[in-house]
Amino acid sequence: MAFRRRNKSYPFFSQEFLIQNHADIVFSLVIFILIGLMFEGEVTLYQYGWRDWATILFYFFITIILHAVVQEYVLDKVNRRLHLSKSKNTKFNESGQLCVFHLVSSMWSLYILITVKFFYLTQLAYWLHALPELYFQKVRK
Repeated sequence: MAFRRRNKSYPFFSQEFLIQNHADIVFSLVIFILIGLMFEGEVTLYQYGWRDWATILFYFFITIILHAVVQEYVLDKVNRRLHLSKSKNTKFNESGQLCVFHLVSSMWSLYILITVKFFYLTQLAYWLHALPELYFQKVRK
């Protein structure tokens, strides 16, 4: 299959250029962030600060890239085959993106449930074992 060529080349930093190439621009920002992560810093667990905002920004960029990938390689191809009208095309794209988001969120929640389940089971076992222990202990006066 031959690659399609875009009809028009927009001038740099115009609104059309940013709209057409936003995923590529964000991808270069992600590469820049990943290069910065190659250098190890101090490891601090369970504290909040400016690094949380950097993490949110990084994953914000990642979701923009994933949104563009799903749009270009999945939804646009399905749209071409279905020959939808412009309004139905827009609704299909929104529903498709939401479907992908909810599917990934559901899969991730199952992963969290499986990995955290052991913790909850051990906690439940500990607290359930406390009930007979309290019953069998001698009463202290």
